[in-house]
Amino acid sequence: LDTGETTDAAFRLLKWWIKLHGIPMAIYVDLKSLYISPKSLRYSDENDLVEPEWLTHFSKGCKALGIEVIKAYSPQAKGRVERNHGVYQDRFVKELRLRNIKTIEAANQLLQKGFIDKLNQKFMKEPQSTDDAHIGLLADQDLNDILCLEYTRTVHNDWIIRFESQYLQIQKKHSNKVRPK
Repeated sequence: LDTGETTDAAFRLLKWWIKLHGIPMAIYVDLKSLYISPKSLRYSDENDLVEPEWLTHFSKGCKALGIEVIKAYSPQAKGRVERNHGVYQDRFVKELRLRNIKTIEAANQLLQKGFIDKLNQKFMKEPQSTDDAHIGLLADQDLNDILCLEYTRTVHNDWIIRFESQYLQIQKKHSNKVRPK
């Protein structure tokens, strides 16, 4: 749990999942801007959805890991996701009240100590295939380097970059690694 649905929270959840199960083949998401850029939702002349060139930080991380991001476009798909989350949220809130849990840390402990497993046992459906669609993380893959915020900036002639209304000076000792422009 976190205080909101943020990129950082989504990255932490995906890291946890990958460490537990491996890299998933695909992730099903709603059209929230943390997953899907509004800039990327455009159509071709034939009314086909165009694959985005501009990706969110989350989508970039998924692409680097080979995870397909499946977007819930239809009202039916969005409804399925919302109904499913409604079940989890409703039951989780009731469990928090029963146990008098009032902090995020304590709620996370409840989740990690079997709440989700019990809920999944109750509502799970048999899969069409028992094949695992996860792959292991490669030895040279560092999730902290993949699931992170990346920005492109231009180095000016005076070895300064601008980032979020701040000017950052690159030290002279690093001038052989980075060039202006």
